[in-house]
Amino acid sequence: MESASELEIPVLVEGGTESARAVVTWRTGRTAERRVLTAGRHLVGTSAFAAIQVGESGTEICGVLVLSGDEASLRCVGHAPTLFVDGRRLAVGATVAVGSGLEIVVGRTPVKIAIRAAGLPDDEAGEDDEPVPTKKNEFEQAFKQPDALRQLLSRKLLEQLNVDELSLKSLDGAEVRESARLKLRKLVGELKFPADFPFTPAEMERQVYDEVMGLGPLERLLEDPAVTEIMVNRRNQIYVERAGKLETSPVSFSSDQALLNVIERIVSTVGRRIDASSPIVDARLLDGSRVNAVIPPLALRGPCVTIRRFSKTPIAVSQLVGWGSMAAEMASFLELAVLERKNVIISGGTGSGKTTLLNALSSFIPTGERIVTVEDAAELQLQQAHVISLETRPANLEGVGAVTIRDLVKNTLRMRPDRIIVGECRGAEALDMLQAMNTGHDGSMTTAHANTPEDMLRRLETMVMMAGMELPLRAIREQITSALSVIVQQTRRKNGRRIVTDVAWVEGIDRATGEYKVASLYSRSKDDALVIHWEHLQRFWEVEELPSELFPKDGQPAAKPKRKKST
Repeated sequence: MESASELEIPVLVEGGTESARAVVTWRTGRTAERRVLTAGRHLVGTSAFAAIQVGESGTEICGVLVLSGDEASLRCVGHAPTLFVDGRRLAVGATVAVGSGLEIVVGRTPVKIAIRAAGLPDDEAGEDDEPVPTKKNEFEQAFKQPDALRQLLSRKLLEQLNVDELSLKSLDGAEVRESARLKLRKLVGELKFPADFPFTPAEMERQVYDEVMGLGPLERLLEDPAVTEIMVNRRNQIYVERAGKLETSPVSFSSDQALLNVIERIVSTVGRRIDASSPIVDARLLDGSRVNAVIPPLALRGPCVTIRRFSKTPIAVSQLVGWGSMAAEMASFLELAVLERKNVIISGGTGSGKTTLLNALSSFIPTGERIVTVEDAAELQLQQAHVISLETRPANLEGVGAVTIRDLVKNTLRMRPDRIIVGECRGAEALDMLQAMNTGHDGSMTTAHANTPEDMLRRLETMVMMAGMELPLRAIREQITSALSVIVQQTRRKNGRRIVTDVAWVEGIDRATGEYKVASLYSRSKDDALVIHWEHLQRFWEVEELPSELFPKDGQPAAKPKRKKST
């Protein structure tokens, strides 16, 4: 590549005054873009943080235009620069001086940069130039629409931050955040808000700060402990779930780009990526909340985000009993099942509370056992000390390097676990999970989607077949029945309540018909009253060889088993 000296262009600043001003013009589709830049550093690229934002939506910064005194220069930055001057690609770190008129190409977009003295009157700028909008006019127009004012203040704040190679992670620095807060307060303090404007200066300051430095309007929703789920259908349509009921939220994003910036900020913190080539992502927030995001071209009405929140302090089984989500008899039985190392699968629909229940049941595992958890996005909050948490990884830009749940489940077998907990079985990893349960890892647990215990077994068959192993159906069923002991069915009622509706025993296979034998131990009637199936429970106790002294009697919960001492 050419050196910086080979690309040198003479500096010619009209007027000879102390500071320069650049008028930048380019086209985005059919729209003509025009920016007036004063002294300082101005980013060039596809990022929303760029003063000269060209090309398709993205996060790349490929150049920095520096206006200082009577000089102007263009520096090439970034990892994969696409900055061309006179038909030549600039090397990373190369700098060219900008004359009174320069045309560069960013990607495939021509950008014209005209440098003139800051004091030069607008009518001397040239016949083809449009009048330069003043700061006063900009804000007068923006005050007509709150979203427009938020966008304008966000842009002004980013221009003033003057970060050469701005990355999403750099926004988390304490120094940058404090600087942004002070600069924004000064910007807002200089404005005179109309009496009929819907927000106070303090409210507008918070909204802009959250949008630039945080998660935008989601910050306020995430501070509300009553909100269990946040659903962003599009930038100005946000729903939340409180106490199992959906309601519309009054907050909104100022633009689709502001929402995209928040999504990029979320996924970058956990090493994920989202762009046109990979428009769907599962990630998590720092507090453990699960995030799913979909962006155009798949999302037709703009970017959409779903955030499922979990309690900061893990919910205990005793709390579930107190809320009526689980009967005391069920809780005592499941505690015994976990302590006696019975393999458990929690079945239920989307949002029925499977992960919450799995977290609660995991608290019964003795502290001395080695536990390995495997998840797509880490959500489990195990309280034991001896826990190893593994998380999947998506493919990189070249489409390689992905690590799936199946890969991680296989690897756990080499890590000497006492118990394996898989956050959710969705596909071929079910075969590896069942094999682990059958080869000395008793007491393992997982969750999966199904509406009844019988449906759960059918779904497991399908997932095992997805592994590509051409096993006969009889062999698959024998593998499932020998691995699983207990199925816990979790259900979400129409009124939003989440309850355990069935605790079933996988008894085996009927040798005559080849069908599963599933016996319900505890179930709920139509009015949610507890039904105990004593005959099935007695047979379960005998076959599974549980301590007879712990068998529940006279309709009372089973006696509390003694905790096994750690070794």
